Amino acid sequence: MMGRKTTKQHPSASADQHIRIGSRIRNNWRSERGSALVMVMFVLLIMTVLGLVVMRATLTDAFMTEVRESDVQSLHLAQKSLDEAVALIGSQLNLSGDIDPVALAQKVATVNTSLQNLVVANASVPVAKNGQNFSRLISAAMKQETTTRFVFTLTSEATVNKISRKLQQKVTIDSYPEFLSYAFGSENNLILNGAPDIVGNIYAGGLLTTDNIANYEYKGKQLTASTTYPLLNGNAYVQSFGSIVKSGEPISQQPQNTESALQTALNIPVENVMIKNKQKFVQVNLDDTFVDKLAQATGIARDTLKTKYAQTTTDSTGTKNAATLITSILSDSAYSSSTTFDRLDLKPVTLPANPTDEQIAAAQKAEADKQTKVQTNLPQLTKSTIFDGDLTLDGQTLNALVYPEKSSTVTGTDGVSTFNKWFIVNGNLNIINTGNTPIKIQANIISTGTVTIKGKVTMDSSMYVMKSAVSGSYSTVLEDAVITGLNDKEVVIMSKGSILLNRFDSFNNAQPAQLTGFFYTDAQATLYGVGSKFALNGGFFSKGDLTVNAVNGAANAGESTIAFSAPFNRSDSRFKVTYSDKVYAHQGLGLPRVNQITVNVGKLQLLPQSAS
Repeated sequence: MMGRKTTKQHPSASADQHIRIGSRIRNNWRSERGSALVMVMFVLLIMTVLGLVVMRATLTDAFMTEVRESDVQSLHLAQKSLDEAVALIGSQLNLSGDIDPVALAQKVATVNTSLQNLVVANASVPVAKNGQNFSRLISAAMKQETTTRFVFTLTSEATVNKISRKLQQKVTIDSYPEFLSYAFGSENNLILNGAPDIVGNIYAGGLLTTDNIANYEYKGKQLTASTTYPLLNGNAYVQSFGSIVKSGEPISQQPQNTESALQTALNIPVENVMIKNKQKFVQVNLDDTFVDKLAQATGIARDTLKTKYAQTTTDSTGTKNAATLITSILSDSAYSSSTTFDRLDLKPVTLPANPTDEQIAAAQKAEADKQTKVQTNLPQLTKSTIFDGDLTLDGQTLNALVYPEKSSTVTGTDGVSTFNKWFIVNGNLNIINTGNTPIKIQANIISTGTVTIKGKVTMDSSMYVMKSAVSGSYSTVLEDAVITGLNDKEVVIMSKGSILLNRFDSFNNAQPAQLTGFFYTDAQATLYGVGSKFALNGGFFSKGDLTVNAVNGAANAGESTIAFSAPFNRSDSRFKVTYSDKVYAHQGLGLPRVNQITVNVGKLQLLPQSAS
């Protein structure tokens, strides 16, 4: 019987096997212990690097924070230096009442001296001068742009912890009649109905409203016409965004966003809307200006005239009567022999109840002599003149009112006119030309009555119409007038009462009537470019509401309405106005003085360190 064969293992072999297994176990344990050490060292290295990075970042942030704080602090200190300099300018320009250009220039020169002394002292504003930290005004350059406009360019520098910054700011000092800065404007509401085409800035002291509906009157009926919205190529100076109204709703409440609504309402971006508080608007006082110009014309002390004028009030509202003042001067024996001004009139000589032939002949000769004197003097005026009574320039017998000196009287390099002679009409002035040769007006004029201009006139004139008008009437009437500038100059008409701007030859679809000048009224005004067609080179401003109604395209008379036809583009408006900025140099001292100085502070500009 065969059995299983068993192999007997040798004891020494078993022991060797156990030794090998134990050795393998010990080697594996030693290998794992080495890997753990490497891992620990690697983790420590990573943590150390991260710690160093965090530490470096913390130190860098701390340094950058310190640099940033120094940078911001230096900017604030530099701005404070400019603020202090601006405050110095404002504190020294404390003129009030009637602003004399000579007195203003002297005052500005004093301010300039004060600023230059501070710059030279190297410590214009000792805000934070402490070792390396300081702030100072490093330059103040002054430039006189016109007789009443001065610009200071101020530059400041501040250093904090070796971080330096330079800022620059322009400060404009002005006593310019502000209404002459705008193509259209009102101290109250500016209402643009329809499609006036405006090149220049506009101003609204109240609401600025726009619509695509123009109102007009035709055959005794009040009608409307659908057209486009206004076209503005300039800035809109308003009280706030909320004061801009499109089709009865503020643009901020339009279904469109504000940008789109503004593009529709005025065709301008948001950047062209300027906020200007009406409290800072430089107003014109026509009564004070009238007294000022009358003093120039007659040589009578301004305070004397002001006292006399205050006594001419006609009713409880305090309305002053310019005609009464002029009449009192003409009748005062104290001024009858004055050689400062001439006297003219065309009044009939008063005859007795039963005149003799000799008396009649003498009266006729006296009247003929008056006519001859007027015809001779008006085209060649040399002195201020008071014409007592109504005066009519008909383009035939009387076709010119000219001071030859006016075209050449300028001063300084700015070319601003210093002509200060006046032609005063103590009555109504009618410039009515029925011919094709323009009537020539080269004179500064004051009228105590109404002014009417019709037909072709070429003008270089500052004109004051001192007649107040009751509601529904007009102090100044421009009816079918074609007014062009004389020698590239213009007319500036300032009227106490309303101004009527009208055309007889309505429905002209060719060349529009040309008007070169600026028009201002103390009252309300309504302008139409519907049936009529106008092109105004200058501007129109009112103290009360100014309403403009205009359409674009052709207009023709219909049975019951005006018929409008294409093109209806915004640029084809029947009322176009283009602003001109040369009026101050042209009219100079003929323009109204204002009762306050405007100090406009420009934007801050950061300069590179190499600039000064």
